[in-house]
Amino acid sequence: MRRSVTLRWSGATATLALVLSLVAGSMAATPATGTTTSQPATYVVDFVATAGSGIDMNDVGDVIGTSRLDTGCGSTCLPPEDTVVWRGGQRIMLPNPTPTLTPIFLSDINNQGWISGSVGVPGTTTHAVVWKPSGTTYTAIDLGSLPGKTISTAVGIDDLNRVVGWSTTQNFPPSGAPFLWTEAGGMIDLTTLGSPLEEPLGISPGGTVATHGTWFDLDDPTNVHILAPPPSGLLVEASGVAINDAGDQARFLVTNAGQALDYPFRYHHE
Repeated sequence: MRRSVTLRWSGATATLALVLSLVAGSMAATPATGTTTSQPATYVVDFVATAGSGIDMNDVGDVIGTSRLDTGCGSTCLPPEDTVVWRGGQRIMLPNPTPTLTPIFLSDINNQGWISGSVGVPGTTTHAVVWKPSGTTYTAIDLGSLPGKTISTAVGIDDLNRVVGWSTTQNFPPSGAPFLWTEAGGMIDLTTLGSPLEEPLGISPGGTVATHGTWFDLDDPTNVHILAPPPSGLLVEASGVAINDAGDQARFLVTNAGQALDYPFRYHHE
């Protein structure tokens, strides 16, 4: 899956939403041998919006993020920030299913154009949400929360429109559980299917789920794989996780002393 990239202007009030498109490497003959080799691929910049921030992009190029509508007043005003999808050259605003809860946070878009996210201030009565394509617009579905819980957040959605996330209580200490949501079955506690009692951190297009210390497939949540321990002096960060269908993952390690520096790393499933 291609991902969107956000370029921020230092000291400016606006951001640029852009994507990098891979250009296939050209074929060239090697003078010494006459054999044909592929030159390194390059990237070109495709600006999506002059005042926006990209979150994610699917394989057909639909981009989700936030955007301020260009009213033509330049730097003298700051229009409201909208939560949007850029699809087929159109800027589509996403509706809020629960207007009493703001703001909107997006987390993922799948290859069918379904979008996962949440509404509400984190740590309060936040609700997980799915936006379902409906013609040229979207229908918002408030996913609610698990029984006995008051908060839910959606981490991601796979290509079968299965949403994973975390639902918990607002009191301290909180009592939470991972959830799986489908349009047909609603929200259920993932641990009842055999998954670990850990917060999902990412999901692949085929339904492979990453948690803080494990990963598993939604088609068989009981087959849980334990992540190898990190090197000495480093901890696995519980954010910024991406995973593919095979279980390969992009994660961050953080030093557990000093300045707590982050280091990106690739975790191979084998």
